[in-house]
Amino acid sequence: EAGLHAYASRTGRYQSLTKWRYRDGELRGEFEGPIIVGVVGGVTRLHPTSQMCLRMLDIEKADDLSRICAAVGLVQNLGALKALTTVGIIEGHMKLHIKNLALGVGAQEKEMPMLQKKLEEFLNLHRRITLSTASDILKELRAKSTASSPTFVPHENA
Repeated sequence: EAGLHAYASRTGRYQSLTKWRYRDGELRGEFEGPIIVGVVGGVTRLHPTSQMCLRMLDIEKADDLSRICAAVGLVQNLGALKALTTVGIIEGHMKLHIKNLALGVGAQEKEMPMLQKKLEEFLNLHRRITLSTASDILKELRAKSTASSPTFVPHENA
């Protein structure tokens, strides 16, 4: 990462490493910069997960891996550009953060929409949110759900 930052500022002014063009109904992204990776030695050759990933991606040379890294960087850049031009980077990031918080406190699938809504309301009001807050709000929602659920009381003469 440091190498890419150095490359982006090589002229004395920080410049984008990506270029995007839309022509004839096709969006094309380009990435230019040094991605220094290796596939021989170190953890790359020792760690079984690294080995499995290299096999899955059919990577034999460092150049192959650097191209994969560049493609991932382009996709991340496109996602950031979308966030900047739509909801905004912070709001988009916080919505993702809220979903992760909801999952982190153990919300069930059916609880997710309401919990996420309540967490967004809390965030908008207080400008910050924590895992503890998410847990408290989930407990409140579950308590309300339990209180409003009809309970079956068998009739004694039945």
